[in-house]
Amino acid sequence: MKSAVIITAHGAEGFTDFIPIAADNYLITADGGFDFALKLGVTPHVLVGDMDSITSAIPGGIEVIRLPVDKDDTDTHYCAKLALERGYNSITIAGGMSGRFDHTLANLHTLAFLANNGAQACMIDRDACVHVCTARLELKLPIGCVLSLFAYGGEAQGVSITGVKFPLEKATLTPDFPLGASNVTVLPNVCVSVGGGLLYVVIKK
Repeated sequence: MKSAVIITAHGAEGFTDFIPIAADNYLITADGGFDFALKLGVTPHVLVGDMDSITSAIPGGIEVIRLPVDKDDTDTHYCAKLALERGYNSITIAGGMSGRFDHTLANLHTLAFLANNGAQACMIDRDACVHVCTARLELKLPIGCVLSLFAYGGEAQGVSITGVKFPLEKATLTPDFPLGASNVTVLPNVCVSVGGGLLYVVIKK
């Protein structure tokens, strides 16, 4: 798979501590995320945004896509669309879960957009990781790790999870009842599957 990392303007400080950056990762910075990259000595491939939160001078040789302030896409959502358009199908959003709560919700919508367009998608910061599951997800986690399952956009049907204190077998989760909250791993290998719908797998670090 071709992998891209989107570095957001909130919660991505020191992102190399919680996201391993590989040489073949395509790095996209969303506005102020560019500052975080430069502080870590990481050179992104492209800078995207309306430039309302960036403070660093932009060196030559970096592709810059300037967006209008008034637009339909958030900067992060535009980055996600760009990654898909350029052929990347494994996409990690660094940060995105701190700062304004409405932007956190917008980024969860963006994760769903990526999954609905065939990409493997997750969002990671220092405190949590959110995976999107549309079929099957296998995870290696420490025993005692807290994780939660949430249906998004409608019912998630045929939901199963193993390796946890409260396993499920072909259950139905709904957006209006958080049945899947606060489970705990009892084995290092956890398997989550869903027969229909979209499922967020939230891992507390």
